[in-house]
Amino acid sequence: MGLPRSASAVGALWHCDVPSLPTTKLTLMLQCISRAYVSASKGNALPQLLVNDLRSVASDTKGPFYCRPFLHELNEIKKKHPEVTSFPMSKASIKAISEKVHKSEWVAQSTVKHRRAKPSVGVSAFFKRDAKPTLCIRSRICFGVALTPQRHHLYKHTPTPLCSSCGVVGDLDHVLFHCKLYAFARGKCESELQQLYFPVQLTREVIYGVPPPAPRGFSDERAFLSDMHARCLKATSNFINTINGINRL
Repeated sequence: MGLPRSASAVGALWHCDVPSLPTTKLTLMLQCISRAYVSASKGNALPQLLVNDLRSVASDTKGPFYCRPFLHELNEIKKKHPEVTSFPMSKASIKAISEKVHKSEWVAQSTVKHRRAKPSVGVSAFFKRDAKPTLCIRSRICFGVALTPQRHHLYKHTPTPLCSSCGVVGDLDHVLFHCKLYAFARGKCESELQQLYFPVQLTREVIYGVPPPAPRGFSDERAFLSDMHARCLKATSNFINTINGINRL
């Protein structure tokens, strides 16, 4: 079983950095085997039995019957992950394998929209920085379920998907970047972003909470870039809160 089939569920798990069940199982197996090897090296009897079986049995069709399913899974892991060569494995090695599998599953099963909202591994920064209700509003925007006129029509709340102020389809792009009802708040947000240490454009990614692209020569300035990201989150949070105050998102 991989990631959930629901696109919204996939996006939610990715934003919260929750690995799938197969990834979690892989991580736990590598951790348990490594701990058994460490424990056996200290003279503990039960781990020594397991380790001796693992060392002496090359195929999952031989050896004690209770080891065969386990050995089969271990051999499958070694086929898929050639870097699993010997035990015990370091925590850093196990983490690297888990993150690689986690990311490859995500890339295979996510949509372009998901990857645009969060391109890298880890918990989304706005989950840590935004307070309610901003966290809820930004999450709905990221997951594609913000209550735009188009979505209100989809939910049968309104007879038409058109924006009442502009007369065009009120999708998320229209609400965030074109609707004249929010022109003042949008202009204020754009002005704040342009006046930062380096100018930042108001884009979907910035509203999603993705860090702005670092200028040339600043890629290693972590504290500076973190501060810039925090200022972008503050500016966009004011903007989306203003929208939500006029028409609930």
